[in-house]
Amino acid sequence: MDPSRINIRIALTVLQRKARVLNECTANLTLENRLLPTEDDRGWGQRTLRCQASGKLEIIRIVEQSHLPTKRTLDQLGIARRT
Repeated sequence: MDPSRINIRIALTVLQRKARVLNECTANLTLENRLLPTEDDRGWGQRTLRCQASGKLEIIRIVEQSHLPTKRTLDQLGIARRT
């Protein structure tokens, strides 16, 4: 095999790995910046933080696109499963 083709394949593999890492970082930053929780005071008990419907939809999309299991993805993002 031609050495230049080997170098191209190696470079492509490295770029694909970097793209996966960047996609994960983008997902994390998206959640941190766009999912702004709102305080909810129900009049009794403790105050809770609630996500808006658009935020929940974004979480669902990110979890569906992740190659990890759902529980592990949510744990990495720091989101409770009940959300």
